[in-house]
Amino acid sequence: MHGLEKGVNLLASQETNQQIRNKAIDQLNGVINDLTSGIEIWNQFIKSGNHSAKPGSFGGWAGFAMDNKLWELELEARAKARQASNGSSSLDEPLISQSNVKLTEGQNAVDCVREAVAAMEKRKQSIKSLIDVIKTTKPVKAAAAKTAPQAKSAVKKPAAAMKQSTQKKAAAKKPAKKQLAKKAPGKQKAAAAKKKAGKKKAAKKAAGKKATVKKKKTKKVIG
Repeated sequence: MHGLEKGVNLLASQETNQQIRNKAIDQLNGVINDLTSGIEIWNQFIKSGNHSAKPGSFGGWAGFAMDNKLWELELEARAKARQASNGSSSLDEPLISQSNVKLTEGQNAVDCVREAVAAMEKRKQSIKSLIDVIKTTKPVKAAAAKTAPQAKSAVKKPAAAMKQSTQKKAAAKKPAKKQLAKKAPGKQKAAAAKKKAGKKKAAKKAAGKKATVKKKKTKKVIG
């Protein structure tokens, strides 16, 4: 079941389409049903009492009918497992334990049945675990989409840092402005004094012109 496990784990971690995930679960549940049917076939063989095969017997000791049922069931289970794993289970060993096998030394038909049933019960539990993996695993793509807002906040951080830097620079410039403000009164006084002197000079010049005009008028009257 290595290929089946690998394929299902890959689907669970990457597939974001919920319909595909649900379909895989349905296929796996179908495999479980096939395994249950296989166990029933093996148990029916025990009930039939036709298990006189001796240890070391070659395939065929269970009868053609049972061999054929188990093989057809295996084909159905294999097709479902292939779909659920996207083909990864193609090279796995049979899911349904087959009866057309040689009994090992010291193994009789009943022993073979017990081993077959135990193996399929174990596979059922493993497949149930794979279904839980699909149900509980969050796809990688979905997780990446959720972290997108965090990326946006990360972009905002440099802007905030730039704002702080600008505020620091502005704070550093303020003392310089204050120093200029302190120097300003002296300059203003000098400018005011210069302006006042200019006004006085202009007033003297205007007064001189008026006096000259008055003298000229006086001379004309006398003449």
